Amino acid sequence: MDRRYLQRRGQCWYLRVPNPPGFWGKKGELVHTLRTPDLRIAQQLRDRYLTPLLAETAAAEFLSALTRLAAAARESVTRQLDGLPANLSGREPVTLTLRAAADAYLRYLRAPGTYAPASLRKVASSLDALCHVLGPDFDVNRLSKADAVRFRDTALALPAHWQNTNDRSVTPAKPGERRLSGRSVATHLMYGKALFRWLRDEGKTTRPDNPFQDVTVARLSSKQKRAPSAAEVEALMILPRPRGLDATAWRAMPLLGRYTGCRAGELAQLRAEDVIVEQGIRCLAIRGDGGERRLKTASSQRLVPVAAKINILLDELVAAHPSGPLLETGTFRGADGIVKGAHRFLQAFNRAAKRVAGDLSFHCLRVYANDAMATAGVDIGDRERLLGHKSERTQSAYTPENLRRLKAAVDTIP
Repeated sequence: MDRRYLQRRGQCWYLRVPNPPGFWGKKGELVHTLRTPDLRIAQQLRDRYLTPLLAETAAAEFLSALTRLAAAARESVTRQLDGLPANLSGREPVTLTLRAAADAYLRYLRAPGTYAPASLRKVASSLDALCHVLGPDFDVNRLSKADAVRFRDTALALPAHWQNTNDRSVTPAKPGERRLSGRSVATHLMYGKALFRWLRDEGKTTRPDNPFQDVTVARLSSKQKRAPSAAEVEALMILPRPRGLDATAWRAMPLLGRYTGCRAGELAQLRAEDVIVEQGIRCLAIRGDGGERRLKTASSQRLVPVAAKINILLDELVAAHPSGPLLETGTFRGADGIVKGAHRFLQAFNRAAKRVAGDLSFHCLRVYANDAMATAGVDIGDRERLLGHKSERTQSAYTPENLRRLKAAVDTIP
């Protein structure tokens, strides 16, 4: 099929002209989204709008027609016109401010199926931080790498919750006051880079560089996940259920995480056929199918013997859901088409867990299972096999002997 000047990115087709004609006023490469996943429509847009522009003699007639269509309030055509260089469209060049660029990017991300609301709020917060520190009227074509570094250094000195206060002045934290974490600043820089990449791809800026490229936080203030205490684990088992989440999943997920050490996404995609008997031992078959059921790594595919403490729970789940997922955890399909299991459950559970202790999350149950087995003297190779860690110590085959050993290991978890 004819795909000249067309390039697919994610779910959309883009116009891509490697060497635009000189009278376009753009050097290097022009990339502009067509906002359609349909190749046939993309070809029609290319032939109707791009092909005439490749001949200088047709440019004036084409722009005149495009302007008339824009005046008729056709939003899609207006976007096409906005993406053209100012000298080609016949309009006076205007300064694109940081605030205007951020707002345009957010409108783009609000397209259905592009970003989850929570992710969109995170992007908006980061762009708001950029505008607040550097100034909303900052010309994006004049923003330099030195300005990106200035943002990073200023942000690292700000109080931790400065964006949540009424006084949004850019004032360094007081001595002894907790500062904005390196991880938060790194997130702001990441979305700053994404903004300028989008501006360039959409033809809204002619600059070839990205000022946020290679501007990083040297040391991130991250914490190693710890094993919760016995009292904290019991508290995680009885967290109050938020409205709108399935009661059975809310009760079962932490119990399964505690006694299997499985990841939340692995548990969320379990089906009745994944509860199997292998060599006389009841197991959970953690596996992907290459489609919507995905695993983190190849070593994540494994058998996990069922601990005696969750046998009855598993019987209830299989009886209630003989087909389909055993648990209703609230999945989310991203813009890339990948299904994220336990998405809504994890968001709610991790928020609730922080009321028990600020550094707790569902992942801590996995650490707890590993720590409990280590305390009971379970060999590190067996623990790595049960948890699906990548290691040269684990064997490829499950023998009756090691399955019995793994079953004894999970039964040691209190």
